[in-house]
Amino acid sequence: MLSMTQNTTRTSQHENTHLELPDDESSVASDSEDPPRKRPKREVSPSD
Repeated sequence: MLSMTQNTTRTSQHENTHLELPDDESSVASDSEDPPRKRPKREVSPSD
């Protein structure tokens, strides 16, 4: 029972990981362009 439960949990995690991967890659591509622009703004705000 425990083994089956663990396997189910692992399977769900793996499925979630695979589902998130394409989104993460797309997000990373967009985030890669955003952080450089957002970081300077965030640094300026605390400085002010």
